[in-house]
Amino acid sequence: MLELLASTRLQILLKLRERPHTISELSKALGFSKTTASYHLERLESSGLVERVERGKWVYYKITERGLNSVKARIMASIVSLSASVISAVASIFRVVQKIGESVEPATAEKIGPLSVSHAPDHFLLQLLALVSISVVSFLLFLHFRR
Repeated sequence: MLELLASTRLQILLKLRERPHTISELSKALGFSKTTASYHLERLESSGLVERVERGKWVYYKITERGLNSVKARIMASIVSLSASVISAVASIFRVVQKIGESVEPATAEKIGPLSVSHAPDHFLLQLLALVSISVVSFLLFLHFRR
């Protein structure tokens, strides 16, 4: 799923975290042409995120410490962005539920039951739901990217 969200260069860096790869291995694993992989590897190498290593007739590329730090920073930014999205979604749901509760007139509240003003959602429970959601998403992302 991350492949759909990540740029070509980030995908390459994530793959190089596993081990050094040749251009052929990267292009096959990531579904890029060798030309595309070569182009992006040249840019990553010139920026110091990837290092070229020659082993006999083979040329491997490995991620540098600077590259690892760059990947970690992008992952953390993604986690923060995702957490903010979850908070926004929960806040929007809260507002909608609150407006539904406020729109029910007292005379009809008794007939409707669960949507009555007296049964409006508790703020504490919604805040707790938001915090639990953010915690679970952050923990799952941490487990996925901790290598």
